[in-house]
Amino acid sequence: MNKINVTIELDCQRVTNSVSITSADVLEYGVIIKKFKDLLNIIPDSKVCFFRRKEYLVAHALARISRGYASPQF
Repeated sequence: MNKINVTIELDCQRVTNSVSITSADVLEYGVIIKKFKDLLNIIPDSKVCFFRRKEYLVAHALARISRGYASPQF
């Protein structure tokens, strides 16, 4: 069986921290965080990382520009 590595990147530091801690969540979205953690436990080689929104905007701009260079032929 192949090993699957999953990395989930979030741009919200508060959510990333909430997923990373092991204590009970008492935040208004604690139920959602708990369900998310339960799903992560199904995939043992998964991790959640924080990244700044500015980095995402750069990647998005590059992806948008690259469409102009794509060939219309398959």
